Amino acid sequence: MSKSDSSPIQDAPKSFVRRLGFIGPSLIITATLVGSGELLATTTFGAKAGFVSLWLIIGACLIKVALQEALGRYTISSGETTLKALSRLPGPPSWAIWFWLIVIFVTSIQLGGVSRVVGEAIKLLLQQSGHTEFIWGPIVCGVCLLILLVGRYKTIERTSTILVSLFSIATLICAAAIQWTPNAIRLSELASGFRFELPAEGSTMALGIVAIVGLSSSELVYYGYWCLEKGYARWTGPNDGSEAWQQRANGWIRVMHIDCVVGFLIYTTTTIAFYLLGAAVLHRAGVDPGEGITVLEPLSEMYTQTIGPWAFYVFLGSALLVLFSTLFVSIASYARLVPDALRIIANRKSTKSEKERSTLYGIILFSILFAVMSQIQYNPVFLVVVGTSGIALLLPVIALAAVYLRYKRLDPKIAPGRILDLWLWVSAVLTVVITCHALWTTIVGVIKQATE
Repeated sequence: MSKSDSSPIQDAPKSFVRRLGFIGPSLIITATLVGSGELLATTTFGAKAGFVSLWLIIGACLIKVALQEALGRYTISSGETTLKALSRLPGPPSWAIWFWLIVIFVTSIQLGGVSRVVGEAIKLLLQQSGHTEFIWGPIVCGVCLLILLVGRYKTIERTSTILVSLFSIATLICAAAIQWTPNAIRLSELASGFRFELPAEGSTMALGIVAIVGLSSSELVYYGYWCLEKGYARWTGPNDGSEAWQQRANGWIRVMHIDCVVGFLIYTTTTIAFYLLGAAVLHRAGVDPGEGITVLEPLSEMYTQTIGPWAFYVFLGSALLVLFSTLFVSIASYARLVPDALRIIANRKSTKSEKERSTLYGIILFSILFAVMSQIQYNPVFLVVVGTSGIALLLPVIALAAVYLRYKRLDPKIAPGRILDLWLWVSAVLTVVITCHALWTTIVGVIKQATE
């Protein structure tokens, strides 16, 4: 980079290579979804369902990119946070913000489950007996707190990138190596994953899977904030109607496009790898990580049955890194979003120092909240799926908001082309349809289980 991230208004880089040097927001949000989404929920869904729902996994990743692009484009052009954009929706004042706040606090159970699994990884690495993961969970939240109290955007971005990269590479190696084992995946099994069906086994997880695979509604809301912290909107500058502003905005939108694509390639590839490992190894062996109070030992069979027993500790180390990254980034994101939501509801503007202070309080609050939630004595996968089912209900709101902002609030000078517009409409419609279908399937599955 030739210019500092803290520079004021500046033109976007022209070459592809230099644009790559300015990506980052997608890498941060990828850190949150690879942990709880891919490692815990997606793998368990593969273990329960087999190959039949591969279409749902890929589709859930693909359709949300257009929503991410639309929200990122609006953020760059307006300088507004995603929640501020949601407050622009027609209807009662701040109704979408209140909805988001309720869901966020109700679904904090998900991050409690994640923090406990991090504790489980530490327990297994130290070869401790008993349920010491319930002790390590709060300690891990405390470590996140200490790092975030002294860190800034660069610390979060670099930490997330390193942790996610290490685990993603390890998982992709396992997914490739499985073809040289008795669990090799056959083409007929892959083909069965595109029949657009949902399995009877694991159907109650469908809503949570739709919510958490790829970008969940949480990550879609996070994205605009990290685009602001990276500097895209600051470098673009306020919209003064000039041609220079239009050129700067389009330039930084192109950088944002690369950021979206890189994130999409990472999380889609790793999501497919996790799902296939769950289906090929755990489903065939009849292993269900969603049973019992611990989860990492059954999940480790994806590694040990693929590349050997020695890989148990490789898996534990990798899981520790990526789940810690999920917890770390989630605390950092919630600490920024919740104070912003409260300011929007109160219609109150804050100075830079007041925002920094509220972020500090948010870091402390959510570190404590997730530490408390880690003490809930249920299977962590169950906690994650239950937590993300609430987040799924936000997806239709986010989808409709992306369309509304595109046509009612975005400056026409930087409107997307026809292909992106079509992709946005298809994504919005499919998001609503798939969410409603998954919700109905979940309700039917719960009723069926209750009556059996």
